[in-house]
Amino acid sequence: MIRKNAIRLFLILSLVISFSFIVVTAQNSNIINDPKILPPAKAEKFAQTHGKIKSNTPFQTGEQLSYELKLSLFPIYGTIGTLTFVVNEQEAIKDKDLTPREKVEKVEKATEEKPVENRTNTIENTQITTQIINQNTSEPVKQTESVVLEKKQDNTIWKFTVEAKSKGILTSIFRKNINDVFTSYVNKNDFSISKTVKNIEEGNKRREMVTEFDQAKQKVKLIDTDLNTKKVVRSKENPTLIWVTDIINGWYVMRAQELTVGKSFSFPLNDEGETYDIEVVVLGKEKLDTNDFGKFSTIKLDMKIFNGKYIRRKGTLHLWVTDDERHIPLRAQIKSGFGTVTANLIEMKNVKNL
Repeated sequence: MIRKNAIRLFLILSLVISFSFIVVTAQNSNIINDPKILPPAKAEKFAQTHGKIKSNTPFQTGEQLSYELKLSLFPIYGTIGTLTFVVNEQEAIKDKDLTPREKVEKVEKATEEKPVENRTNTIENTQITTQIINQNTSEPVKQTESVVLEKKQDNTIWKFTVEAKSKGILTSIFRKNINDVFTSYVNKNDFSISKTVKNIEEGNKRREMVTEFDQAKQKVKLIDTDLNTKKVVRSKENPTLIWVTDIINGWYVMRAQELTVGKSFSFPLNDEGETYDIEVVVLGKEKLDTNDFGKFSTIKLDMKIFNGKYIRRKGTLHLWVTDDERHIPLRAQIKSGFGTVTANLIEMKNVKNL
């Protein structure tokens, strides 16, 4: 019988880069929490990736992409779940929307921070890029830091949501009911993340994992709460890079890149307080015949998350995206020792026009 961790991996991992709370932790050699030890060449690659998402938005408000996941593990073959990705925008989180604990933490944080003078309302793309490249040097880039603080005051943010639900053989054979909702809150101006919320509902398990990012201080804090007991079961705080993605918005950062065959790009992904170096290689172009939308010219990507890069187990994660500026994901496929999981797009709404 397939182990519990593997079952969760089948349902969720296929499209959201990977969700480390369901798998073995990545090797420490690929964790890059401390910006002081980030090699300049790697920092420059991150900066290039960051620049693409600021200048190219391949999605729009209201976009919804739904996928059906199927498992192939002889003699088992069938549907195991669905994934739905939704893009929205909203006003920045207000005090009335905060929990009592978050309100106290906000007041404490405000008393610690010093006012920043000569703030500006505009910024060139190169300013945040310079901060990323130079964050491992001894000299702070004060002008850029003040601009980042100002950008945090923008009233509109992206709200990315992913909903994972079990169905088919996962519920009928394995008796595994999953209804997880992950949400990522991202600043629209510089695509910096402010908060990630994971609401986990898997059988009797009820958890809320809230990760908050302090861009100015380059800190990230995780609070993991058991919703059944209302108790905090895990908390930690780590340094992090001034710009990172998470397991949700990293997906959209990837779509914004220039996908040139034979080339690769990298981005920093923070999951539950730890930051990882994620590499994506552009393998080639293929024709893909979909059951629901006909034939497409696609670009095939290889996401280097297995073999100790982010997940210790051996395997591959390949993606097929449309060969246009939107890079809509049409198919994802994971192959590993626990079988093959294929996710196919079954519904898309309000995608951006070419």
